[in-house]
Amino acid sequence: MAEVAGLVIGAISLASLFDSVVNNFDRVQVGREFGETYRRYLLQLEVLRLRLHRWRDAVSRLIELNDPAVKQANGVLVQRHLSDIQSLFEKEEKLSKPYYKVEVEDEAEGEEDWMVRTLRGLSRKHRANTPSVQCKVRWAIRGRNEFDRLVTNISVQVSNLEEIIPTHDMERRLSQMRSEDANEVGKQREANAIDIDILREIALIVDGKLSDMVKVKARNEWVGNTAEDESKLHQGDMVSNDYHGNAIAPGGLWKDNVAKGKSKVTQGTSYGFNPFA
Repeated sequence: MAEVAGLVIGAISLASLFDSVVNNFDRVQVGREFGETYRRYLLQLEVLRLRLHRWRDAVSRLIELNDPAVKQANGVLVQRHLSDIQSLFEKEEKLSKPYYKVEVEDEAEGEEDWMVRTLRGLSRKHRANTPSVQCKVRWAIRGRNEFDRLVTNISVQVSNLEEIIPTHDMERRLSQMRSEDANEVGKQREANAIDIDILREIALIVDGKLSDMVKVKARNEWVGNTAEDESKLHQGDMVSNDYHGNAIAPGGLWKDNVAKGKSKVTQGTSYGFNPFA
């Protein structure tokens, strides 16, 4: 691995330590006993992994530009924070249940949650030429309290890493990457307002600045709305034939609304066209 591709702060090369840290995300497993919250906990890990890869990517790009702030940064401090993250994983692993995982190729990728798949793809993008290590042996986090403590402490250490190079260029690059990652999530064909709201809530815990940027593409969604009795319900944009202005598509979510009696309800952008005429 070239020095630039690795992580170099000052005179200290930290590529191998960084790789060991991020490989923990492939080894740790959220137990199915977490039930309905399984997806949320899994997404927290993926958002954290992505945040860590984004930081490394930003540092590597500044190294390529011979940015003096990176050369002068405290490499010992970077090493300490990365080592602290490694220790957090190792401590929890010793207290948790190890088990053997089937080969990765045997897993049905098509059944993978779309947000998990997208976040992992973004992590691979930021990882660039860095090889990943696939481990058959993984370990399961003991419970919710242990998980919450682990991700909170890791998030603190990543925040510490992000503050080591407090320059405008560093923050600008991180902000640009957050925006690109958020846009990539929002433009996925599976993206919907409900899932994006869940991702916002999760990112707020472990990556607050990403949470502010994640949003679904502007469009309307209707979920679980019903018309009862003699009511009429129209869902969808209505544009008259002689309209020549700009389309207004702010996007919105209509969920679990009920039309009753003889009411006539329209949900969505309207330009004067009457669906009930």
